[in-house]
Amino acid sequence: MVNNSNLYIGFDRDGTLELPNLEFDSTIAKQLRFLQENGAKLFLASGKGCEFLSEHFKQFNLTFDLICGENGGHIISEKMNFIKKCEKEHLDFFCENIYSLELPYYENEPKESIWTGRFFENAMIAVRKIQAFIEFHELDLQVYLHPDAVGAVDVVPHVIDKVNVLEFIPNNAEIHFFGDGENDLSLMKHDRIMPHTISNAIPAVKECVLAKNGKISMLEARDGVSELIDKLFLTKEIL
Repeated sequence: MVNNSNLYIGFDRDGTLELPNLEFDSTIAKQLRFLQENGAKLFLASGKGCEFLSEHFKQFNLTFDLICGENGGHIISEKMNFIKKCEKEHLDFFCENIYSLELPYYENEPKESIWTGRFFENAMIAVRKIQAFIEFHELDLQVYLHPDAVGAVDVVPHVIDKVNVLEFIPNNAEIHFFGDGENDLSLMKHDRIMPHTISNAIPAVKECVLAKNGKISMLEARDGVSELIDKLFLTKEIL
């Protein structure tokens, strides 16, 4: 691999870098640090909060150049702290009336621009009730379920999108992104992105990757990403 400061490589977290039974580890952290040492810029685009993401990866001595949290609602770097400004009338209405949904027990996950609840094993029940409420009231909101151990469910205004991260990446950059879920699709479909994915991705993500000549690993999440990083950007001899 040559030094390439024009190369940006991004990752979703839940379902892509990690699964509940396949946690991020020192092996893939070593790969990512090597990429940075050779000039590549790394970014995250996740539904999780920026503070959580930053702290989570510090334990692996890994600092991302750009963190796009809350599905694109909050974006930070060493020199920047951006919160997407949007009309929150519909989200506020949802939050004010959430008691009427009779949702299963949940824990709030504080966010700057979206609503997130941790429903654990009852996440799908919560998703169905929330979607029905949104459709009944014709709210301009999206619902995403994270493939994580806590059953996190995001309620997101439509203008909150992972595509927002592209505002902070140079126009002439070569950008690769690894994702697996519905909330990754808009970014993966974008003209500036070369998308890649893994075996546990939803069918729509795999179709997008194939249509754009990206790579699909037959391995899951972390292991698949590690395999593709090796094939696309590294050589085994270097590592």
